[in-house]
Amino acid sequence: MAGLLPKVAVVAPLTGPRAAWGAVLLGRLEALRATRPEVADWRVHDETRGEVADVSGGGYAAVVGHADPAGAERAVPRYAAAGLPCLLPFVRPGAGAEGLAGVLSWAPDGAGAARAAVEAAAGLGARRVRILHDAEPPWQGPAREVAERAAAAGLVPVPVPAPGGGAPAGAGEGDGEDGGTVSVVLAAPHRCPELARAAGGRGPVLVPGESGLGTVPFGAGTGAGAGAGAGLDLWFVRPHACAATRAHRALEALFRGLERGVERGAGPRGAELVAAVRGEAGVVWGAGGVPVGAGWEVVRG
Repeated sequence: MAGLLPKVAVVAPLTGPRAAWGAVLLGRLEALRATRPEVADWRVHDETRGEVADVSGGGYAAVVGHADPAGAERAVPRYAAAGLPCLLPFVRPGAGAEGLAGVLSWAPDGAGAARAAVEAAAGLGARRVRILHDAEPPWQGPAREVAERAAAAGLVPVPVPAPGGGAPAGAGEGDGEDGGTVSVVLAAPHRCPELARAAGGRGPVLVPGESGLGTVPFGAGTGAGAGAGAGLDLWFVRPHACAATRAHRALEALFRGLERGVERGAGPRGAELVAAVRGEAGVVWGAGGVPVGAGWEVVRG
């Protein structure tokens, strides 16, 4: 039967610091397959091995997954060039691929995260915003955006060199010792504890967060990051919809879209499949291929 079904590539990190996202995606897939008719031949590709060429040239009907923003930014244009519908539950497609036909993302856009971080900093009594960011390119833009939004809100963005290298974001006066400083950390989860500790324990610390993974980098018993948040006033900036929910919604829409072709013996492909997925998602899609209303929240760690 598998040979008669359309092939779908499931790109998931199977090892490394983002493996929790891969586990969520594969878990949701197996849960749906257990209760629904088989609609596709699902082929898992390890995102950490960079198998983009295998996917884009593999005769697939669609690709779903990706948890690494940098990897997705490199891969999505190649999928689009191959006419391959791409569903991204966890990340945005990257600046160069925003709005490309056939690309749908369930992740809220990064501008909203910067806005939420600055609004939270102001709400926590900030006069200064320390910005500690990873040296990797995906975090340079968000760091600049936080600095610009902080300045526009009347706060002073304070540049802090990131441990491990990377240019500091923004410009501003010294940190001061009289309170009123909130730190914003911008990095991948496994790097957040190191950068958060660089805040020195003075004032609230806002870090990127994600719920629905079963693990957090600052929680007790979570490996290398265990206990890293001790003594810090942590706040997580995270999507309203958890990772598991976004994975389920993307896969459910894809299942329903593919089901349209099961009875006639050939599933929809290309633009027809994209239209089917959009129609089955049960949301209103905005101009950037993101559900209207997808946003961010700030919660205590």
